[in-house]
Amino acid sequence: DERVLLVAAAIAAPPLALALLQGSFSLLVTVAMLEVYLALCAGGERAAAAWLVVASIKPQAVLTTGVALVAARRWLVVGLAAAGFVALALVATVVMGPAIWPSYLRFLGVYVGSFDVFSVRPSVMWNLRGTVSLWAGPDPSPATAGLINQIALVAQIAALVAVAWLWRGRWDPG
Repeated sequence: DERVLLVAAAIAAPPLALALLQGSFSLLVTVAMLEVYLALCAGGERAAAAWLVVASIKPQAVLTTGVALVAARRWLVVGLAAAGFVALALVATVVMGPAIWPSYLRFLGVYVGSFDVFSVRPSVMWNLRGTVSLWAGPDPSPATAGLINQIALVAQIAALVAVAWLWRGRWDPG
């Protein structure tokens, strides 16, 4: 019954429907994060690490889980996942050359700080940045856009600190 309810709720969620219609990786990331959780509950550190690496196709999705794993001292999962990340980074470096990393970091800085350029449209996001953007109204000034980005960054850092605090201590899979 629980599985049917979970699947029905997931399919009915508007963000999932949009993701499927747009062909995004959100469904893969959602399944991978669910598998991380199930593997952790079952004591499958290797499987959890492997699924975490799969979910890292969208790095912002695994950041919170990574912080929780570090705070819970799940060192085997963290170590195996880090090894997987390094292996993928090495493959990318061999295939695309070492210049890919400075270029990626520059792009990431521009992308994260952007507002209504590239594919970044905060006014349609279902998160804090989107909500504050809607409050700011249409066509915010560059100063307002910068403030919205700063608010979102501070809130994300606060959330990561809260997750670390909540997951501190001994891991209890039950």
